[in-house]
Order: sequence, then C-alpha cells, then structure tokens
Amino acid sequence: MSKDIARDMMQCWESGDFDRARSLVADGATAWLAHADGATGAQPNRGTSMSLIRWLELLDGVVREMPRGLAVTTHRMIAEGDWVAADVESVGETDDGRVYNMRYTFWFEVRSDRIHRLKQFFDTKYGEQFFLDRNKEIPA
Repeated sequence: MSKDIARDMMQCWESGDFDRARSLVADGATAWLAHADGATGAQPNRGTSMSLIRWLELLDGVVREMPRGLAVTTHRMIAEGDWVAADVESVGETDDGRVYNMRYTFWFEVRSDRIHRLKQFFDTKYGEQFFLDRNKEIPA
C-alpha cells in the first residue's frame, strides 16, 4: 500500500497534477534535500528542509518550464515499514531546448495513506548548473 502512494505521487509529478499530489500529503509533512555546504563539499551534509507543499510548488515551477512535461521513470522500489525507497530518473526538455536528465533516490515515509516525509538524494551540482547557471554549458 505504501508503494502505491509513493508511485501515485510520482505519477502526479509526471502528469503535472499538483492538486492531486497535494492531496497525498499529510498535514505538516516535510521534504529534505541532501546537499553539502560549500562548493568543495568539505562542510557537513546538513541538507535543506522545507514543507513538502513548498517542495511541490518548486517542482511545479520546474515542470512548467518543460512544455512537453517531465517523464518520470521508476527503475525500482523497495518498502520496509513506513518507508519506501525509489530509484527514479526524470527527463524533460525546457522551452529553450535544453534536456534535463536527473537520477534520484527518493525516500517516502507513508502513514495512514499520506506522505509525511520525503527525502531526496540527487546530483546537486548538475541541478544547480542546469537551473541556476543558465548561461553556462553543462559538461557532458
């Protein structure tokens, strides 16, 4: 059942149905994104925390930059207790023709058919370059 909720959430990302995505979120749910402080990665990996609703708002903005949408492929999922781990790949082309292709590991804490916590592990440097450094080439 928890895998179904996680899978449903990711299908919402792909379809752009962020109203449905919000309906899967528990009150007070949080999102945590892994990243180290500082460009060298020498600082502790404290990550960034925010409400899961805010995280969905940010993702909605990203998907809106992709006229043909964001393809979300789940390569594998495992579940244990309240937690579901998903190995995920997303691909989308922005309105200026750049192709975004990211691999993630998402952890969903699912209780009472709602997502209470999301943890996201991904290549933060690639994401930063792609979305924030628009005038720079992304290395192949």
